[in-house]
Amino acid sequence: MLILGTGGTSKTAVAVARSLGAAEVYRLSRSGRDGALTYEDAARLHADADVLINTPPAGCIPPSKAPHCPRRLPESQRRRGRRL
Repeated sequence: MLILGTGGTSKTAVAVARSLGAAEVYRLSRSGRDGALTYEDAARLHADADVLINTPPAGCIPPSKAPHCPRRLPESQRRRGRRL
């Protein structure tokens, strides 16, 4: 499992992934600091990852700059009651 980002949300994602039994969990960052892999390293070493979780900083892109990004997943794409 690859987790994009190294902030607080990524730490929560790591904890949940481990609690659900993920065998391998890696956090990624541009710099590779604090034990994270760089995106380049991850592409080279873990391109076969089954799960990718994106944890961008909250509010990193104002909605006016990214109108194509939905604020809420359409109902038809939601998967209720399923555990990963």
